[in-house]
Amino acid sequence: MFGRKKGITPLISGVLYFGISMAAIVVILDTVVPWMETTKDQIAIDYAKKNIADLDSIITTVASEGEDSSRIVSLDIKRGKYFVDEASNVVYFEINVSKDILSPRFVTKTGNVFFGSQLNSKAIDHGSYFILENQYLKVNISKIGNVTSPSTMYTSDIINSMYFKERGVYLYKENITILPENYVDEGNGTGYVYLEEEGILLPNAIAIARMVNANSGSSYDLYFDLPSDSDFLMLYLKNYVSS
Repeated sequence: MFGRKKGITPLISGVLYFGISMAAIVVILDTVVPWMETTKDQIAIDYAKKNIADLDSIITTVASEGEDSSRIVSLDIKRGKYFVDEASNVVYFEINVSKDILSPRFVTKTGNVFFGSQLNSKAIDHGSYFILENQYLKVNISKIGNVTSPSTMYTSDIINSMYFKERGVYLYKENITILPENYVDEGNGTGYVYLEEEGILLPNAIAIARMVNANSGSSYDLYFDLPSDSDFLMLYLKNYVSS
């Protein structure tokens, strides 16, 4: 009886050992594979940052040398894609990475080089109006007054139109009502509208209406915020001061 048990023991031990080994391998791979992908993403980003910085330096040098000056440039591409946008004179690198690599909607700038994530919004001054735009929305904002010469302003008149690109549909200001604090009188006063930052490759395109209420004298900043990669426009108040 004992002899048979001893004879079976090595087989049982082997099966148990194999099972434990497989479990250990699965756990290790489950931890290591995401880490390896994150490392690959970071390496690709580091190479891209160096390549773009080198390109910027070369373009600046060539531009200073005058007409017919040129360079041949070699890029070490690990992952991702490079694009040349001739309309906006931008060379950019795009890569899809883990959410753990980069924070959403952030940007840093060093000279002419932008680095960030979700930089698909832009804010442009067209003279008599502003445009906030991303992949899904194009918002026309009235350009009213300025810091030295405020003008009469109604909050419901600030948005001229919103164009929903995927549906091909316009929403005009006749159908838009904006009432700060849900109080009609708060939307009537003097002030001006300006862009927080003008340009392309923005995480958020933002226009700000600085308003002083005509009746109460209260003041506030009304933000029109179009986040990159979003199909909605955010409106919110800041710096509210009651009279």
